Amino acid sequence: MIQKIGYIKFFSLLLVGLIAFILVVNNKKIRKENRNLSTDNKLTEKEVIEDKDVKVEIVGIVRFTGLLPEEKEKLKLKIGNYQFTDINSREFKQKFPDVKGFYLENEEVRLEYLLGKCTKLLVSKSEIERGIRLMKSIDVYSYERFPITNFKIERIDYDFCNPYSPADDKKIGKKRVFRGFLDRRERPAPDIAEDYVLKNLNEPIIDISSGFSTKLYEISVIPDNDEVWKRFEESIRKNIAVEGYLLQGYSETQYVLVERVIDNSL
Repeated sequence: MIQKIGYIKFFSLLLVGLIAFILVVNNKKIRKENRNLSTDNKLTEKEVIEDKDVKVEIVGIVRFTGLLPEEKEKLKLKIGNYQFTDINSREFKQKFPDVKGFYLENEEVRLEYLLGKCTKLLVSKSEIERGIRLMKSIDVYSYERFPITNFKIERIDYDFCNPYSPADDKKIGKKRVFRGFLDRRERPAPDIAEDYVLKNLNEPIIDISSGFSTKLYEISVIPDNDEVWKRFEESIRKNIAVEGYLLQGYSETQYVLVERVIDNSL
């Protein structure tokens, strides 16, 4: 009987010890999980901080700026030759409706090879916000654009961009054919979309806007739709024939609104 009681006490003590051991192990596990939870919360905070500098992806086209030297100086531009505009990103337009483009300042990027091409730009949200503050503070009209220096840019398919929509309300007068040498041109200003010129016209255009009859052997040509724009890009520095309307443009100048490219293999 005494021996039996001894066994019971022994097993009782063993059971108590086992329970105590399990409680200690569980307590350590809970503390470890709490530490991990605390660490995870810190990482989440870090992610929130980094989110303020999130990269924004924007689709658009690289063009000449057409800025005057004094405008470049006031805009704090060292180069100021190229801009990113014709933005085709709905979310960006909704979030930053006052921004029509960026002046691209990065000597390491060969932007001349991207002129006229559909591109994808990657820039930080904080750089955009800094640029907006600059745009509002300077004492010169910025054309709703500002400089960016820290960005990545790459060429993408033309179909991701749609810079031109048919301007049927502007098509006045008789449709004509114009033949000449297609080239790029510097914009008169960043927001005036005259990016192409037809030189060495086979037949000069008679300009009477100044009150005198003047023969023009070159003229700005503006695509009326995206298909013409794509054909223009295929035809840079080539002799081409186009069909369109001769219209009055910026500051009493004339331009041709091109409805179609007849031939780019002249």
